[in-house]
Amino acid sequence: MIQYTSGETPYLIREPDEITITLEKEEAFIQAKLDSERELMLLAFVDGKHVGNCSLMNVAAYKRYKHRCELAVALYKEYCGCGIGKAMLETVLDVAAKLGYEQAELEVIAGNESAISLYEKLGFQKYGTFPDNMKYPDGTYRDAYWMMKNFRKINLRGMYMQKPEIRELDYNTMKGQSYSAQIHSDKFLSIEPVSGGFAVEWVDSDEELRMSITDEILSDWLENPVAYGAYMDGELVGFVEGFLEKWNNRFRISNICVFNMDRRNCGIGQALIERIFTEAIASGARMIVLETQSYNSKAISFYMKNGFEIIGFDRYAYSNNGPKEHNMRIEMGRMI
Repeated sequence: MIQYTSGETPYLIREPDEITITLEKEEAFIQAKLDSERELMLLAFVDGKHVGNCSLMNVAAYKRYKHRCELAVALYKEYCGCGIGKAMLETVLDVAAKLGYEQAELEVIAGNESAISLYEKLGFQKYGTFPDNMKYPDGTYRDAYWMMKNFRKINLRGMYMQKPEIRELDYNTMKGQSYSAQIHSDKFLSIEPVSGGFAVEWVDSDEELRMSITDEILSDWLENPVAYGAYMDGELVGFVEGFLEKWNNRFRISNICVFNMDRRNCGIGQALIERIFTEAIASGARMIVLETQSYNSKAISFYMKNGFEIIGFDRYAYSNNGPKEHNMRIEMGRMI
């Protein structure tokens, strides 16, 4: 399988002709996985056909590395995007947590956006970049990202197991309250004019983009808004607000934010957006819209996973240096 899939994708570490493992060595490898108490090789089949595999391995047989495990997943190209990889990874992550591993690690090649998006959805975060990690026969290079999912957050804070309590916020109590948040991103959406239109593409940033925002909950300009807060152990950890734009019958999500970066990728934002979806549907709106920024790649990815698409942009909404600063207004929407 590895030889075949290496020829289908540029994201595996070996060229097809470099995979020369013998049947005996492969059988010994599989047997070692079967005999191991802390490793696993999971196989996926569709109608009896082997279509992919996912492995769980310890990083090294040292006491000081006992808390770490590595994951790897491979699928035949025709079965990518069918949910098979996600199902295997969820199973392996569950096993890893039960085996006592405290963190799961993996390496992914820059540009493999579908894989990166899946890993982030499963709770992985980027912690490092390997510049020029791979060199191809044509002389080009690709970076790689080191990503990790920290199980200690589950055990110590219950973030992944504990669902947030969603409550409607009292308008008079919350109106005008200030909040701050940090946004980190390793890529941005480039929008450049070309003949007859615009070229829109994702661009990896040379260095991590870091933005700080400060805003108000339930600002004065909102028309009869509704707002919901997410609470963990009685603490407000995020909120969402929105209102019906009567002139065009669209429901606008004017703000959604999980304040602390450590609490993101834990299902809080998802719980908030699902609650505001219910409000939007009940309003009779024909569409849900929202605004974000070209540097906020994680937010754009999150919205797209929830059915939004880019429906417009303004390169100079915030300043005359919007394109240069990667800070352009992105309008997104989804039908109801």
